[in-house]
Amino acid sequence: MFAVFLALLFALFNFGLIDLVTAVTPLDPGDTPAKVLDMGWGIVFCVLLPVPLLAALRRPLAVRHILVITVAMAFSAAASLAPGYAVVVAVLVVAVVLLWRPAPRERRVRPVLAGLALVGAEPACLYAWDMAAAARASLPPSDAESNGLHHWPIMATMALALVALVLQAALVPDYGRLPTSLAGLGALLFGGSCVAYPEFPASVGALGGWLVIAWGLLVIAAAEFKPVEEGVQTRPAPSA
Repeated sequence: MFAVFLALLFALFNFGLIDLVTAVTPLDPGDTPAKVLDMGWGIVFCVLLPVPLLAALRRPLAVRHILVITVAMAFSAAASLAPGYAVVVAVLVVAVVLLWRPAPRERRVRPVLAGLALVGAEPACLYAWDMAAAARASLPPSDAESNGLHHWPIMATMALALVALVLQAALVPDYGRLPTSLAGLGALLFGGSCVAYPEFPASVGALGGWLVIAWGLLVIAAAEFKPVEEGVQTRPAPSA
């Protein structure tokens, strides 16, 4: 029940669902330009965290996805000089410890997903660093915050987590489609927000948004490719 409670806590009390809905609703004349920042918050706290938390009840391996996002958040908070996020990180660490179960893992690789993770790694890291710099500079909009936490650091978390989830899926096929579905959906939502609001803070622009959408679609499609076995299997010689 702890996983269910935490998923609801992030989605409802921590405004994950509200910010996600706010980000996709039409812009009102009096709104501040925080749509993209709200989208990032909604992606992390309504999609990337709650879904694996609930999935871990049936698939213990899903807790590994929570660990990846926790590490991304810890790095982002440190780079952003945002100590308030330490509470969230601590809660996630407790969740990982409580939900962790040993599980066998296949030693195979998905080369297409690995390639997509490699393609996304550099722009994701550069974007995350820019978001952390914006957080350190306390750039506006000042009202883009939830429970006293500004959204700039969570944009860095989102970027790092999306790529890390794809890499995780590439290296451990046992994880199934969950990490690629999370990363693909997150990329589609973020890319769509950037296309809709190319000039807003945290946006990568219209072209960048379309590229993120394309990357997300490729990630979802690449999940259908079969992983490659370690080692080379030789075919038997044809009989004479």
